[in-house]
Amino acid sequence: TGERPFRCISSGINAEYGDVNGMKQELVRMLNSASVLRELSERWVSRTRAASYDLQLFSNELSVLAGEGQTVSAWSLHKGDSWSKLREGMRGIAAQFSNLSERVGRQRVEEETGIVDNITFLLDILQGVKDLIDRREKGVNKEHQQAFNRIQQLKKQKGTMASRSGGTGESGIQQRIDEQESLINNIGLRNNFSVLCVHWEMKLVYTYLSHFAIIWDSFLKSQISSHRDLTDLWNSTKPFVNIMMGAQSSVAVTGGSGPPTIQPDQHYTGPNFYDM
Repeated sequence: TGERPFRCISSGINAEYGDVNGMKQELVRMLNSASVLRELSERWVSRTRAASYDLQLFSNELSVLAGEGQTVSAWSLHKGDSWSKLREGMRGIAAQFSNLSERVGRQRVEEETGIVDNITFLLDILQGVKDLIDRREKGVNKEHQQAFNRIQQLKKQKGTMASRSGGTGESGIQQRIDEQESLINNIGLRNNFSVLCVHWEMKLVYTYLSHFAIIWDSFLKSQISSHRDLTDLWNSTKPFVNIMMGAQSSVAVTGGSGPPTIQPDQHYTGPNFYDM
């Protein structure tokens, strides 16, 4: 019959594959760790996103500061063209900060797709297997307990009828007991087969857990590539900083021309402060 192969597959499964509760505990431990890893990865990506945004804000404000403003007097600018050099340096740094922001933004995408999305994928698998075990506990185990309670009630009823009527009606009770025992046996076979299914799913879990190697390899390559590019971009910013430092040195050496002075033979003919 169709039941015989099922019985053969199911026999001895508990002894071979162990306790499902142990597998569930291991699964919960994996789920907890993977959940923490995803949370940490999401926070990492959030910091990278914030860094990209702040770098762009730096670029915008430096561009504003280095832009053409109101015309100021030569005295305010001191001697030479120090302010124009400072503006030149700031414009160059603003462009570099924009490039830095763009590169950090690409790093954020690499971290999100290479780490967060893959850990989320593993979490979905772990949660799916845990849900399978939970359904098994609520389904097969519950049915087994209900059938067991029912057969206990029938046995008590059989004993009560035997003491009262000298065995009258016991055949009907015994038939119902046999039916419940057959049901319990079938539920036991289903329980054993469900253990086998859980074991197959756990094998799938361990197969996908090897995906962690791919995740961390992707993370490592992303960080190395990003830091190399960022180092190059920061180094290319140095010439513009040197321009600004040269302008600052020029101001420090030459000094300002100071405000226009009044010669001894000149007199102030403007309004008196006290008359205002």
